[in-house]
Amino acid sequence: MSAYFLPTEQGITLLLVYLSANHVPIATTTFITSTPQEIDLLLNPPYMLTQSLDALLDPNQRQRKRDKDSTTPPRPKNSWIIFRKDFESLLRALYPDECYSIQTISKLAGEIWKDLPDVVKQYFDVLAKLARQRHKDAYPNYTYKPRQRRQARRANWLFKEVNKDKIMK
Repeated sequence: MSAYFLPTEQGITLLLVYLSANHVPIATTTFITSTPQEIDLLLNPPYMLTQSLDALLDPNQRQRKRDKDSTTPPRPKNSWIIFRKDFESLLRALYPDECYSIQTISKLAGEIWKDLPDVVKQYFDVLAKLARQRHKDAYPNYTYKPRQRRQARRANWLFKEVNKDKIMK
C-alpha cells in the first residue's frame, strides 16, 4: 500500500493506493480527514483486517427481501457493521468446515467487540467515516428516511375487563 497526502480546503486528503504482487494498482481510496490521528490509524492499523477496504466499505449490493422492488439505496455502514463483516470473513477462513448462523456470528462478534481496546474501536470509527464518504459519493442525493413501524392490532387480544363469572365456567 502506498499513501499520498494532498492538502485541500476540507482538510488533508489521504490517497491510499493498493498494489498487487506485480506492483499494479488494484484499488485506490480517497479519504478526507482533518486529524493526524485518523491518518495515523489508517497508516498503522491496530487491527489486521481479513478483507480489503473496498470489500468492507463499499455499500452492499444485495437487496433485502422487502426492498427487492425498491430502488432505495442501502444505509452507510457503521463501525460495528464493518467489524462484524470482517469478523465473519475471519471466522469462515479459520473454520471453513463449520456452518455458522448469522445470529451466532453476531453474538461472537459482539462479545469480542466489547473487549476490544479503544484504539481498535477508533480505527473502525475512521473506517466508518470513510464508508460514509464513499456512500455519499455513490448516492449523492441519499437521505435517511426511517420506516414507520406498524402498530399491532391490540383490540383482538387485549381484555378490557375480566369477568370472573365467565372465567369460572
